[in-house]
Amino acid sequence: MKKLFLLTTVGILAASCSSSDDRDAAEITNPSASVATHDVQSFNANAKTNTFTLYNLRDNKEVDSTQINTDKWDIGFNKTTIIINGGSARKGKGGAAIVKGAFDEVTKVADNTEFKVDNGNTNPNLAITTGSGKGWYTYNMDTHAILPTAGNIILVKTADGKYAKVQIKSYYQGAPTTPAMTDVSGYYTFKYALQTDGSTVFSK
Repeated sequence: MKKLFLLTTVGILAASCSSSDDRDAAEITNPSASVATHDVQSFNANAKTNTFTLYNLRDNKEVDSTQINTDKWDIGFNKTTIIINGGSARKGKGGAAIVKGAFDEVTKVADNTEFKVDNGNTNPNLAITTGSGKGWYTYNMDTHAILPTAGNIILVKTADGKYAKVQIKSYYQGAPTTPAMTDVSGYYTFKYALQTDGSTVFSK
């Protein structure tokens, strides 16, 4: 009976190790298996002057603005200004870069990607430059609308050094297809994908 018990236990342990090894191997050969994608709707960025509404991409949730001097957030908003938790002005290890392409076409962080950091809360000390045509948005002189610049994807290095890609879809509450002057601005709708295992690959 003792021999039978021993063999059974060894068999269970072997099966357990095999399952773990198979899972780890799958994640190595298919990094996209550990990518989390989220849609954020009408996130309120109408913060007071010199205050930012903060967001944690890792936990997919808002962080209280009083936590700005911590590593608990990754990206922050005040009207059209976006900040990143990295650089001399921050506590995190983050950075940002703007690349061209459709969201699904950005499949990885290129080896030569230059991540910029925040060394203050205003230009020229921001990783993501503010102003029409300089960063994430373009101002339409005819309709007076602030529109995400087509094909601009923000690559974000999170506060803990992982990677995400962010596509801003709208700057208006309710994300209207064609914003009117009566629509309330300062509400971000965006989509992002986060590589949770630290890889630079989002998909094959």
